[in-house]
Amino acid sequence: MKKDCWDKTKIIVEIILLIVIVWYGNVINNTLKQKELNVKMIEVAVKILTTKPAKEPDHLREWAIDILDKYSETPLPDKVKQELKTRSIVKYLTTQSGDILTTQSGDKIIIE
Repeated sequence: MKKDCWDKTKIIVEIILLIVIVWYGNVINNTLKQKELNVKMIEVAVKILTTKPAKEPDHLREWAIDILDKYSETPLPDKVKQELKTRSIVKYLTTQSGDILTTQSGDKIIIE
């Protein structure tokens, strides 16, 4: 049976559609991997910032502050960046009375 113009067009459109779906899936996958990497970088930065700051300039701490600022959804205010150079981030994860903050579901925010 001979293929007419519409049959050939249908095959070409299906091939193009398949290529677009594969490409778009790859874009989504890469975006998810990048978000996961960002979360891991934030976790590393928070662990560094939970330690007590050294009296002398701490380059690792400054790097962690930059990472936290770069990969978080909202940038850190300059005042907070300056405080984190001399204070542990634990201050920001507790209430004024010293209670540990919890998530909306009631789970404690634990820093190991």
